[in-house]
Amino acid sequence: MTKQEIHKQILKEIDSIPPIPENINTIKALIKNPNASIEKISFYVKLDPALTADLIKIANSAWYMTRTKVGTAERAITTIGLRQFETVLLSLAAKKVLSERYQFAEQIWEHSYKCAFYAQQLAKMISLTVELENAYTAGLLHDIGKLVLLTLDSNMVERIVTLSEKKNIPIHEIEKLAIGLSHADIGELIASNWNFPSHLAVAIGHHHDPKLVKEEWQTLTYITYLANILSQDDEASPDLFNKIDKKVLDFFNIDSDKKLEITMRTLYEFYKSVADALKF
Repeated sequence: MTKQEIHKQILKEIDSIPPIPENINTIKALIKNPNASIEKISFYVKLDPALTADLIKIANSAWYMTRTKVGTAERAITTIGLRQFETVLLSLAAKKVLSERYQFAEQIWEHSYKCAFYAQQLAKMISLTVELENAYTAGLLHDIGKLVLLTLDSNMVERIVTLSEKKNIPIHEIEKLAIGLSHADIGELIASNWNFPSHLAVAIGHHHDPKLVKEEWQTLTYITYLANILSQDDEASPDLFNKIDKKVLDFFNIDSDKKLEITMRTLYEFYKSVADALKF
């Protein structure tokens, strides 16, 4: 199969991914409507029992530290908060669509949950409260393009991985050379097809190359980029500090190997204590 044929196959696969369910879009529209009540929003939530169960689970998780157990959709929405609820909803819907279509990628989701947690904690570190839920969503969905690549011929995928390891070249660069699109590019295309906000789609598409992003989208992209790197391993390698984009390190005020090591250890220890509560 030629490079052009592979490229065409990937674009066809992207176009065939189901859209975000219409009920989710209805709920999103209601969230943006200042006249919509919690009762009306929860009515549409409860039309989807699985969504309702997921929201209640999230509201009862370690994130929200509620004093009494949340048992209804209304209480879950109130506990999470409307601003955060929209991005939680987006994450749940995207994960559901992709998990139903690609049932062979548990390892990708494991890393993505960890990356999402790291992204949210990095946003907290620099007091970016407005980015907390966006950071989680970008971290959770940053590798969705890999799911599409796994539909290609397994030998080709294996060759890309082997070549990346053998030549010590980042895998997204090998993907770009081999098929014309990296998994990050594919992820951005999926996000755009789903009408994600631009800053989310860009963060997914540039989580390996933050230098290429316009200033207005840098914050979320920087968060996603660093979270992806730090969540790859449980402790910092000796040369990790020098491999990370200097502008990103400056943005997070990480100015030494030691500070990077402390940041990474802190994130990992916190992640271990709450990991099970984060998965939905």
